[in-house]
Amino acid sequence: MKKNIIAIASLIIATSASAFEIGVVGSTDVAGKDTTAAGVTVSQKFGDGYGVGLTLDRSLNKGNDTNRIKLIGQRDVLTLGSLSFNAQGGAAYIRNAAGNDGYALVYGVGSEFKLTNSVTAVASLNRQIGQAKIESTNTNTASIGLNYSF
Repeated sequence: MKKNIIAIASLIIATSASAFEIGVVGSTDVAGKDTTAAGVTVSQKFGDGYGVGLTLDRSLNKGNDTNRIKLIGQRDVLTLGSLSFNAQGGAAYIRNAAGNDGYALVYGVGSEFKLTNSVTAVASLNRQIGQAKIESTNTNTASIGLNYSF
């Protein structure tokens, strides 16, 4: 069931209107948990500053590695030339090596800076709050990445 939802969300993003983007992202925990992650993202921009993105990443955490699938919506709140700031919110499915799977709420802020017509630098600061069984994955993360727009 979960795989079907992810596949449908990916298909919707890939076949929708304007500004389909694909990118790479790296992140680190800023709450002192010494965790880093790397992943790929696909996103879709819609008119008037709305967007949705699907990120698949893997974090390395001292033997308790974690796979994370995040579906995040965003809304631009301020644009200054090529730089925009946005509010973000969504959900994540988390599966860690300890065998604990669960869901989490993800919210935060982000920014995007258009480097060229096709390449955008992205950065975000997010808070993740999960179910009790995956509480050890609750974190504050800072991430940076590059997106290529088609």
